[in-house]
Amino acid sequence: MKIRQKLLWGALALSWLPLLLSAWWLWQGAVTLTERTVTTQMETHLQSLRDLKAQQVREEVESRLASVRALAQNRATLEAMQHLRDGFHRTAHDLPQFRRDVDVLHRQMQTYIEQGFGPEFQRRNAGRVPQLKTALSTRSADATLLQHIYIAANPFPLGQKERLMALAEPRFGYGDAHARHHPSLERAQKLLGFYDIFLIDTSTDEVVYTVFKELDFGSRLSDGIAANSKLAEAYAKVKNAKSPQDIYLSDFEPYGPSYNDQAAFVAVPLFEGERQIGVLAVQYPIDKINAAMSSGHAWAQIGLGQTGDVLLVGPDELMRSNARAMVDDAQRPAYLEQLEGRLEAPRWALLKAKHSTIGLVRWSNEATRAALTRHERGVAVQEGLLGQPVVVAYAPLELAGQSWAILAHMDLEEANAPLQALDWDLGMRTLGIAACVLLAVAGAMVWIRRRITQPVEQVRATVQAVTAGQWSARCRLAGDDELASLGQAVDQMLDERVGSLLLAVRDNEQLTQSAQALQQTVKRLSARDLTVRAIVSEDVMGALATSINQFSDAMGTTLGEVRGIAEQVLGTAESVERQTGRLGESVQSEHTALGRMTASLHQTTEHLRQVARLSETSNRAAEQATHATDAALRSVAATVQGMEQLRAAMSETEVRFKRLGERSQDISTVVTLIGTLAERTHTLAINATMQAATAGEAGRGFTVVAEEVQRLSESSRQAAQQITQLVHNIQAETRETVHLMNRLIAQMVGQLAQAQQAGGQMDQTRHVTIQLVQWVQQIASFSEQQTQLAHALQEVVDQLDQGSGQTRQALERQRSDTAALARGARRLAETVASFRLPLA
Repeated sequence: MKIRQKLLWGALALSWLPLLLSAWWLWQGAVTLTERTVTTQMETHLQSLRDLKAQQVREEVESRLASVRALAQNRATLEAMQHLRDGFHRTAHDLPQFRRDVDVLHRQMQTYIEQGFGPEFQRRNAGRVPQLKTALSTRSADATLLQHIYIAANPFPLGQKERLMALAEPRFGYGDAHARHHPSLERAQKLLGFYDIFLIDTSTDEVVYTVFKELDFGSRLSDGIAANSKLAEAYAKVKNAKSPQDIYLSDFEPYGPSYNDQAAFVAVPLFEGERQIGVLAVQYPIDKINAAMSSGHAWAQIGLGQTGDVLLVGPDELMRSNARAMVDDAQRPAYLEQLEGRLEAPRWALLKAKHSTIGLVRWSNEATRAALTRHERGVAVQEGLLGQPVVVAYAPLELAGQSWAILAHMDLEEANAPLQALDWDLGMRTLGIAACVLLAVAGAMVWIRRRITQPVEQVRATVQAVTAGQWSARCRLAGDDELASLGQAVDQMLDERVGSLLLAVRDNEQLTQSAQALQQTVKRLSARDLTVRAIVSEDVMGALATSINQFSDAMGTTLGEVRGIAEQVLGTAESVERQTGRLGESVQSEHTALGRMTASLHQTTEHLRQVARLSETSNRAAEQATHATDAALRSVAATVQGMEQLRAAMSETEVRFKRLGERSQDISTVVTLIGTLAERTHTLAINATMQAATAGEAGRGFTVVAEEVQRLSESSRQAAQQITQLVHNIQAETRETVHLMNRLIAQMVGQLAQAQQAGGQMDQTRHVTIQLVQWVQQIASFSEQQTQLAHALQEVVDQLDQGSGQTRQALERQRSDTAALARGARRLAETVASFRLPLA
């Protein structure tokens, strides 16, 4: 860089640097303050929206739960539960004509599923086929009849089955209860805004009533179509509730009977006094939460711009509310196109068919995990659903036992748009100020250049001329300033130095020629030609040439001697290398043989150890078998003794039963005597009555006594007949018992003989087992001796193998060293041979 340029840039730096630093510092401060203000406002706004939506969702859910509690405590609901439950379980009894055609009803229901429910399910689920094998296989007879009446044979089209109130014919209990309570329950469902209302019998787990009459009507929640659904989960939570105030809200999940749409359920117990009579459940309308989250599609008006949104996310990190881009008709096509490569094909097809992100799109980042797992609140920049950076305000949301996360977010680019506009405005103003200052400084630099850089330019031209060979060129500057003094000093220096410079040029040319000749000599020496000689001149290069010649002679002599020694070393090394190779092969063969022998001994020792262990195991097993046989023998002996005692007791029981039969004969005799007395008393009473009648008024009192005696005799006769009948029954049962006892005694005698025979066989088994134990002990002793011998032999072979290995390693090292020595000697001989030596 030239002096005038340095002066110019120096002046610019001295004038501009403080100005630029001050402007940059002020600009950065303004930008930082503005960024903080705008960022704080954006974060505060997102947090406010997040908290507002959380409060709206909480109020919505709490109001729904309060409505369900009020409905469950309504007297009409309790009556509907009782009447519909009782009628449900009497349906098969009330409709015997339908019960005879169960197979026909089953086929009609299957036709309804294939032609009605199935196509609608496939339309809503991108062609998926519903899995409904359990929908028909687990139904009770009552449920089969009611599903046929209110679903398959219902004349109203799909989606309007609730319009059927009652049947004209036939009349039955459930139909009357349904006609009475269905209008009020349907009205409550519409007024409270629920999708459906369920009444569930806790004794059978059956859904005895629904408003919409979908496939869950009549099913069992334990094994039916809704067995693993959130409806079954909510029902199980309150099935055995302790208080009517218990309530449970499930999370959202695809629900099969509702065409796999997202559904949550609220369940409360129904109490009649202190007794639970059933469960009331409602299907929660997710569109109510979506309405609260979407703010009536007024996203821009509430400060969410073009990309902002507020979302609910469940514990599985799947959305529980619809994304703005899916609700907005203008944004939906581009949103679906962007999601196509980020979602699995089946899930994307469902998303496109249902026009809903609920339960299908996963919002997974650190903000979601902080809200769901650590229950933290805050604002952070995270990766959005489509990979773009977003500013997100996150917080946990607890709703009736469900833990969700609520997220208010906006794309970072849109959030920073005000900052970018502000940066552009401040930058343009700073550039304008800098341009004005630059023009002022440029004018000053032009004047300085004219006053200062012209003498410097003249000195530079003089120096360039002298460098080009114009030895007479001079500056010839006039004046008394520093630059004029510099030019005069340069002229004086040129006058003094030009003569000596010319002499030095001539000496330099002569020295250059000598150096070139010496360079050619060194070049030939570097080509390993030691016969060349350098030319000795009279200048300083002559001494150097003499030294080079002496060095060449000494090197030739030394290399000749080295060549002879290298040839001798090479021959010796090759001979040693060949001998070492042959010895190494021999040692390797011995090492291999010892290795095979060691492996064989290892295997033999291990086999012997296994035999010893098996012998010990067999010994223990045989001893256990002996002990078990002894115990079994004692048990059989005790069993034989017990059976003997039992046979004696049964024999004695038989004798006593026979005596009881004999005593019953005595009772029969006594009863016959009582009957005879009753007959005679009856005859006497008749005679007394006749005598009293003959006596007239005087015998009236005696007539009353005679009548009482007659009634007493009649009662005695009837009692005697009853006793006779009882005695006959006792005698018959006694005879049967005696026969049974005889058969039991006979069987017991046979069992006793078998038990004695088993005892004898067990005694023989015990003797054989004792002999087997002795043999196994002998085998174990022999195996232990063989194992010790094999172990000792193995130690000897291991020592030999270890020594052979050490010898082999030493030979390997010696062979390697010998090979290295041979290679070094060979390279040394080759290197020395490449030199061209003078003749000796």
